[in-house]
Amino acid sequence: MKRIGYLDVARGIGMILVVLGHISFADESLRRFITSFHMPLFLMISGILLYVTKTEERSFGQIVKGKCKSILLPYFVFSAGAILLELLRMVVKDLDLTEVLLRNVFQTLCLQGFSTFWFLPTLFLGEVLFIKVRQTCNLRKTAWAGAFLVVLMYLVSLGEQHFYQLHAGILGYELLHDVLLVPIRAGIAGGYIFLGYFLGILLEKRERSWRDGVLGSILLIAMAFVSSFTGFIDLRFLQIENPFFFLLRTICGSVGLILVCRGFKIAFDGIVGKVLMFFGQNSLIIMVTHLDYHVLNYSIKAASVVNKLIPGQVLYVTCTVLLVFVIEAFVIYIINRFFYKFLGRKTQKEHTFFTG
Repeated sequence: MKRIGYLDVARGIGMILVVLGHISFADESLRRFITSFHMPLFLMISGILLYVTKTEERSFGQIVKGKCKSILLPYFVFSAGAILLELLRMVVKDLDLTEVLLRNVFQTLCLQGFSTFWFLPTLFLGEVLFIKVRQTCNLRKTAWAGAFLVVLMYLVSLGEQHFYQLHAGILGYELLHDVLLVPIRAGIAGGYIFLGYFLGILLEKRERSWRDGVLGSILLIAMAFVSSFTGFIDLRFLQIENPFFFLLRTICGSVGLILVCRGFKIAFDGIVGKVLMFFGQNSLIIMVTHLDYHVLNYSIKAASVVNKLIPGQVLYVTCTVLLVFVIEAFVIYIINRFFYKFLGRKTQKEHTFFTG
């Protein structure tokens, strides 16, 4: 299938937002804006692509097999690599990380996922759930199923979090909590995949124009306003707070950015667009390497040298982000060139640098 450029651009911007969200010294209001929608954005794009590729028309077993190769294989491989890296650090620096590493192994095996790895099994289960519903139901029933799923999982999450607060610190319940988070997150993620699928239907019927960009900008501004007086959102730990504002922020932000990238095509036709598309096409690699393989950590240390010479939070954050993506460009090249089978691919990618 021919790639959809504006969706790759949206994913590229989304990965920049993910990195920014993990920089603790970045402006708090900026991070609150980012966390409002950066993970639902990827889920909705996934839903759009499921519609565009008509994935549900293939056999369910074939779909699951393909998703296992493209999502679960990299999940287990890169999670294992991160655990081994921490084990090496424990030996070299004589640290006692045994409890942490055992918890990471358990979270990996039960598909909870530690650190940024949580997103991959959530995406996998959400997509599989959606496809099963879509193959069973017509469009109207699929829409109702998606709405019901989000409401149900939200209510379940409230109950689970209540019990977790009462039993936090008890090892048995900590492990049970890890297991329970998996279907709850998958259900909520599935809801955004449902939304993305129906957004794909609407976009197909709507001719691409600058009006999309204007509407998207309005949605992003509205979401930024709402974010200014609401708290952080964390889909990983189900930090939802007010469900109305949660849905408003996640949907407006995700749809807004997608429409901006779709409508303002001219802004992404040059080198900036090619760079964003490159990182968008390789967003999975960045997701699983930038944090636990210490790319962000080394970038912060290098950017701190510049910060000592020219102090300033904005410059410090900007340098950090630029360094992350410079390093990631080489990481992407190496993985696509030598370790592409870890991504579930049979062959190397034809294009590994900014060729669009």
